[in-house]
Amino acid sequence: MVNPANPVAELTYDQIQSLYTAQLRSWRTVNGEQAAVNTRIHYWVYPLGNEVQTALEEGLRIQPHNAQAVGIAPHPQAMRQAVAADPAAVGFLPRRWLDSSVKEIALTGAPFDPPARPILAVSAAAPSGSLYTWLYCLQETYASP
Repeated sequence: MVNPANPVAELTYDQIQSLYTAQLRSWRTVNGEQAAVNTRIHYWVYPLGNEVQTALEEGLRIQPHNAQAVGIAPHPQAMRQAVAADPAAVGFLPRRWLDSSVKEIALTGAPFDPPARPILAVSAAAPSGSLYTWLYCLQETYASP
């Protein structure tokens, strides 16, 4: 996600790889002449071992180069606030943390399907009714072939 003032609507998988390995440093390189200013990209990461950072690294198969990061956000709320306050910022948020203060951008060109994340459901008794229906729906929708 980026700041709403940023004209970027999508990043390619290769651009994400370049961004998080500190090879892509300018929004002009991403946007060409559409860039509002030729500004350095300010990217944010989570601390090493953070579950969101781990999911990002596993899901996109990248290893961010934290030495080039502008900041390390301890949690999604801090990530959202940092990107919302800086038009040159970029970061990753779980979808449930998105709001109008930041803009979701599309990822295109990934050479693989995003990995599935396991869901553990614990119940004091056997599920029934709408809970049973919901769990069944998850299994049918996301079950591996």
